[in-house]
Amino acid sequence: MRTSLFSMRWTVTRLNGMPRRWRTSGGIDVCFNATFNDDIQGTPLVDMPVAKAVTTSFTVATAAARHMVGRGTGVILVMAGGREAIPNLGGSHVAWAALAGLCRQLAAELGPQGVRVAWPLSPGSPKPDEPDPDATRLLLPRRPSYADVANAAVFAASDWATTMTATEINLTGGAVVD
Repeated sequence: MRTSLFSMRWTVTRLNGMPRRWRTSGGIDVCFNATFNDDIQGTPLVDMPVAKAVTTSFTVATAAARHMVGRGTGVILVMAGGREAIPNLGGSHVAWAALAGLCRQLAAELGPQGVRVAWPLSPGSPKPDEPDPDATRLLLPRRPSYADVANAAVFAASDWATTMTATEINLTGGAVVD
C-alpha cells in the first residue's frame, strides 16, 4: 500500500461526487479525521449536547470505507477515546467514547475486507513553545505535540503497522494507563 496522509473534512456528497479524482489518483489510502468538534471541556454533560464529532466521523469514515473496500486496502484513523469517566469533560467525553465504539465496529466489519481502523487517544496538544501546566498530572511530564500525534498517525497508516487494527493508540503521556 502506498502511504499518504491527509485530513478529510468533506461531506459524503462531496466525497462521492468526486469519484474520477480518486480513480486518477489511485484511490484513498488513508482517512485521518482529526476535525475540530466545537466541544467545550469543563461544561457539565447536562448543560451541553454531544458534539457533532460522532456524525462527522461516521459520515467521513463510511464514505472513505466504500472506496477502500472496493480496493481491498486502506486505513481509517479517528481521534477518539473515552474509556473511563472523567469529571468536567461533559459532551466531549461522551462523543469520544462513541467514536471509539464506532471505530471498533468499523474495524470488525472492514477488517475482513482489508481495511484497518485505529484511533489515536490524546489529552490534547499544548500550543507550540508555550508552558504546559496540564502536563504535571501525567506520568510523563508533557502532552503530545501536534507532530507527535501526526507521527503516530503516519506509523499507524504505514506498512510497519499492517497487523494493527481495532486498537486505540495511547498518546496520553500516562494520563490513561493501559
